[in-house]
Amino acid sequence: MELSEKGYNVECMDAMEDEIEEFSKKAIEKKLRIKCRKLVWLEIPNNYKKDFFDMAFCRGNSFIYAAG
Repeated sequence: MELSEKGYNVECMDAMEDEIEEFSKKAIEKKLRIKCRKLVWLEIPNNYKKDFFDMAFCRGNSFIYAAG
């Protein structure tokens, strides 16, 4: 949310519905237009074009499970 507040375009995703609901609630409270999609990292290539992101940031530890 802090990046969005500073003017960056932010795309969020999580595999857990309860996490998405909590995030969305906080974004609304801050009047931020950030949508959080239900998506796991394996689905990223099928949902975004290559080179869509300038940066990917994993707040949790999901990427340690990524193979390749």
